[in-house]
Amino acid sequence: MARKCKEDAEKTRQAVIEAALDVFSEKGYAKATFDEIAARAGFTKGAVYWYFRNKADLVAALIVEYMERKRAEISEEIPVMEEIVEEIVEESGTSRGSFYHYFEGKDALLSSLSVLFDDKYEELSNTMDPELSPIDKLKYITQELFLMIENTVSVELLGRLFATQLTTSGERHLLNTNRTYYKLLRQITSEGHKQGLFKDELSINDITKAYAMFERGLMYDWCICNGNYSLCQYSATMMPLFLKSFCK
Repeated sequence: MARKCKEDAEKTRQAVIEAALDVFSEKGYAKATFDEIAARAGFTKGAVYWYFRNKADLVAALIVEYMERKRAEISEEIPVMEEIVEEIVEESGTSRGSFYHYFEGKDALLSSLSVLFDDKYEELSNTMDPELSPIDKLKYITQELFLMIENTVSVELLGRLFATQLTTSGERHLLNTNRTYYKLLRQITSEGHKQGLFKDELSINDITKAYAMFERGLMYDWCICNGNYSLCQYSATMMPLFLKSFCK
């Protein structure tokens, strides 16, 4: 009985992922809603929320699902993104044109991780305890993001994101200072400056840039080490030491 329940749960999860791909392809990420995805999958919205907390979780699950499936087919080799796109398009019954309505090429597919991260930061900005000190806020958002990465995003996919950002001729999404991520960092570091926590010679932009660089460095090292240690645990040790260098 337990085995059957587990199998039924996996079938439900797969159906939701397939429905999400259809809705994302037709309407784009921003306009897609959980109500539409649930209706397309034939389940209640509550059932969808049981498996996925938000749209960003669905995007990550969709990409990881197809990447893992493709990787298994080619004996542990990391697939190229064009193959992943072809797989998604073929199995969903949509056209490449419909798919690229939202994901305008492999760079944009990978840049959806930036959207995933920013959705998480938006969530954190609304739920974070306002009584936390600026230093504790910075540590908190890093820990929560890294926890999501460890639980949701494969090492291979995150590595692909970094590789694409190095070679793309288009926008480097990770460096876009208009992202929610950078806005949240500037807000927190501004609080620290007003409270006199940070060294006077360091501007808000100095601290924001250095923090973002260090955080990317932690993720990059985790990728090249093939995820053989806990990103959350390591950052919990190293991030406080890094932040200490900013303080008076």
